[in-house]
Amino acid sequence: MDTLTAGRLVREARSRAGVSARELAERAATSRTAISAYENDRKIPTADTLLRLLRAAGTDVALADTAPTFRRHDIGRGRYVWVPDRLPRLDTAEALRTVKVPRRIFWSSHRDSFDLSVPDDRAEVYAAVLSEGEPADILRLVDGLLLSEMWDRMWLPPAVRKAWQPLVDAARTIPA
Repeated sequence: MDTLTAGRLVREARSRAGVSARELAERAATSRTAISAYENDRKIPTADTLLRLLRAAGTDVALADTAPTFRRHDIGRGRYVWVPDRLPRLDTAEALRTVKVPRRIFWSSHRDSFDLSVPDDRAEVYAAVLSEGEPADILRLVDGLLLSEMWDRMWLPPAVRKAWQPLVDAARTIPA
């Protein structure tokens, strides 16, 4: 299975439009060198730049709502956790920032500020958010890629792990 990259999208849109890299560069107000770098995945365009390039190639772009949907998962004894239909993603700066975790989530800790770039802090926050958080907390604080990467080393209550395990397993089977 081929990987879909921004470069591939630009390359295929340009090919379908039947225009040269120079012509696409002129239409999109950029350089031919930039087009080449994007198409060969040496440079990753911002979302705005990607949309501009695709539109300049005459490609219609439709963006779908990518926010996960959540359902309550009963974990017994009248408790539940929220589990999304797919792992949420954060941009790098958001995923690795210092955060304040609401007391309603981290009720047992003396700390309220955590550095998500520190793996131990991130694991502690993720465990608390997966166990006690609401959908908005999960979307704000949990990056699915980082969660999947540290999943096997995280401590979670067994019922919480069981609720989230199929989601993590599914994410790990998606080809890169």
